[in-house]
Amino acid sequence: MRSCVPLLFDSDHYDTITFRSNRVEQTGPDSARISGTLTAKGHSASESFDVKLTSWNGRSIGFTVSGKILRSHYAMDVGTPIYSNVVQFDMMVQGERN
Repeated sequence: MRSCVPLLFDSDHYDTITFRSNRVEQTGPDSARISGTLTAKGHSASESFDVKLTSWNGRSIGFTVSGKILRSHYAMDVGTPIYSNVVQFDMMVQGERN
């Protein structure tokens, strides 16, 4: 059976989703809310995500990013309502200074 991910996100034609932040609001000693513009399939919308710092030592940083987006805001609503319009995600991001 073929995966439904390429169909839902049309990843065969649009292999990149970008997020450009324009505001970071600290919500706690190691957490923040980041807002900006998410672009997918040539459609852009304002989104906000929760960020939690998980590690920091001056040379490397780790954090998690979590949130939800609606596929329909980005013309990715094929299969709705069989497949949920809501995409929920949790990402772990690691960075290191060279």
